[in-house]
Amino acid sequence: MSEILSQEEVDALLQGISEGEVETEKAPPVPEEGIVPYDFRRQELLVLERMESLGLVFKRFSKNARSSLNELLHKAVEVDLSERQAIGFSDFIKGLPVPTGLALLRVEPLQGSALLVLEAGLVFSFVELLLGGPKVEGTKVEGRDFTPIEMKVIRRIVKILLEDLKKAWEVLYPLRFELEKVELSPQLAAVVPQDEAVMAARFTVELEAPVGAITLCLPASVLKPIREQLLRGERPQARGDPNWRKALHEALMRVPLTVEVELGRVRMPPRRILEMKEGDVLRLPTGVEEELLVKVQRVPLFKGVPGLSRGQRAVRITSLPN
Repeated sequence: MSEILSQEEVDALLQGISEGEVETEKAPPVPEEGIVPYDFRRQELLVLERMESLGLVFKRFSKNARSSLNELLHKAVEVDLSERQAIGFSDFIKGLPVPTGLALLRVEPLQGSALLVLEAGLVFSFVELLLGGPKVEGTKVEGRDFTPIEMKVIRRIVKILLEDLKKAWEVLYPLRFELEKVELSPQLAAVVPQDEAVMAARFTVELEAPVGAITLCLPASVLKPIREQLLRGERPQARGDPNWRKALHEALMRVPLTVEVELGRVRMPPRRILEMKEGDVLRLPTGVEEELLVKVQRVPLFKGVPGLSRGQRAVRITSLPN
């Protein structure tokens, strides 16, 4: 019997398929095992992991912090780097307990913010010692908000640690860290977008027994202007790498500065100040057309005369610094 179909048989077969009378095999589904979501942070995470020179900074910071906390508490304090990890900021935040002392830091002369985290157990232990409490063997975390006294202690410790951090960075770059504010909830400490990569360095603190940890969180975007130098582990020389100097200069040019104009000053006794009410007028010793002092970051820099520009009060600069 011939296996070749006639034209009439072919037409009948096609008609049966189109009308559903003839079953056909379905195409096998595409296996999903081979489909892997691409993490766009992967490249930044790999770059952060390769910044071996950060290890030198972390080592110096732990040494400096150990010395400073010994002096503050009059106790033998051990501060050791226990973990450094390149991680997504959202994952970092999710891993923080509540309450936690989160110090938001302004990084100068670079652009952006970093985080310094003090665990609750660490804060409670330090408060106990600073207020003359007994020997600390690991203070119980009570799951409550910090008191005003504990918040004051957090700020005091952070300011000490920021000086230690500044000294630690001197081996690579002259960075400064300024405290902007302290938050208790991780959700209020969004210094960068949730999907950004960060380097998290955790330092365990011991006072005869482990009491908690200090964690430094450095976003990849903050380190970007000096990334190449961190990857090469180079310390800037006197003349400096022109690329680094250019990146640093560009970062400096983006730093926002506060400009204020001083209308005048007047001295008044406390009684007069307490008697002031809405509608009272303060007479200033400055003439209407007299030059006013213009300050940048509270430093007198220019002089100018007041006026209007596009419907708003303005000052026209009349003299520049020598």
